[in-house]
Amino acid sequence: EVLTGIANLQYLETLDLRIAEVTELPSDIYKLQHLVRLFILPEVKLATGIGRMEALEELKMISIYSFYSLEFLQELAQLTKLRSIHIRMQGEISHEQELVLITSIYKLSMCNLHSLKIDKFDKHGVEYGTYPLAMSEALSSQHPLQSLRKFKMRHGHLTKIQDRMGSLNHLEKLALEVGEMEQKDLDILGELPSLLYLFFAVIECPKEMLTFRESTGFHCLKYLAVGNFRNGAVMLEFQAGSMPRLEHLKLGIHTSDSTLCGSYVSGIEHLNMLTTVRVFIFMEPNQDGVATDVESAITSAVNKL
Repeated sequence: EVLTGIANLQYLETLDLRIAEVTELPSDIYKLQHLVRLFILPEVKLATGIGRMEALEELKMISIYSFYSLEFLQELAQLTKLRSIHIRMQGEISHEQELVLITSIYKLSMCNLHSLKIDKFDKHGVEYGTYPLAMSEALSSQHPLQSLRKFKMRHGHLTKIQDRMGSLNHLEKLALEVGEMEQKDLDILGELPSLLYLFFAVIECPKEMLTFRESTGFHCLKYLAVGNFRNGAVMLEFQAGSMPRLEHLKLGIHTSDSTLCGSYVSGIEHLNMLTTVRVFIFMEPNQDGVATDVESAITSAVNKL
């Protein structure tokens, strides 16, 4: 009832409905030609016509359901002033919907899009596993996502890091989950020349230690967060000269009886610019001693700074 007649507020610039129990917006909402920011809950359904909101710069969060028409997904590309969008892929969507959505994202990134966040949940709102292959490959391609400064893919993961991701020259903030990661994948991320913030989590335990070294890159990085590896131990090494500007380090360590166990994290004492270190240790049963050793080793390294 509150939304009845809201289209009469012709000069409204911000509409924030994130704590309102609204599931559907009135069709005349698109008459708000001066609306710059639209914030809604993922349960809210949008009608065809969103392309008419030409002043829109921020759109969060829009859920893409299987019943959305291709016309609606195409209309997203008409929001040429859009700077930031948060998309939730809800449940199963068709391959055709996926491709149209990717095309719209491409077109937006050729205009003003700087911030892209994508989540993937099932129809019940539960974290939903792997992104469709076409989505993960397309969003990691060289062209035309060059304009992106902020890129987040959470609550669902890419199969692997694509080679071309290292060419996103303007990217400053990156958060993603990956099925597998090898040293060469870490090196690809290190090629991002403007990267200031990096969060990554790996689903499967890497078969090798991941090493940050001087030649790896990350020369501008100030914030690094490595999430909990769900199926095994995290093995990280920071060599002398690596990440010379790193100020904040956040680690999630999963103790395990894996044969790879040894030095879970080594070389923190080489990160001379650190101001903050936060470590979360997730213990497997009967791994109290391992957790104590890890804590002791990290404390000793930090005390050397």
